[in-house]
Amino acid sequence: MNISERIVEWKKEEEEIGKDKYPLYEAIKSILPEIEKQIAIAFINNLLTTLENKKLLFEGWQLQRDVRRKVRAEIRLLLLPKFRDYRDKIDELADRIFEALEGIK
Repeated sequence: MNISERIVEWKKEEEEIGKDKYPLYEAIKSILPEIEKQIAIAFINNLLTTLENKKLLFEGWQLQRDVRRKVRAEIRLLLLPKFRDYRDKIDELADRIFEALEGIK
């Protein structure tokens, strides 16, 4: 696939998934390229809902060490049961998701 076709595909996926969720989707797909899109999106939706319900996502949350630690813990807690077949990649996946989340909110 040439570069322009890949860019069009990325833009289409970004629109479909949503600009705010797409970096998280890319983080998951970069570590687990074989994961189904629906599974990744369901996990992202669950993660964002959980973090918002626990009031961990707010303006400037990235600057508070305690909140950062809680967000990392929640990511791991949600990853472990959902992606138990990929235990060897959980740490890398959690780090990548956290980095993507820092860039979004």
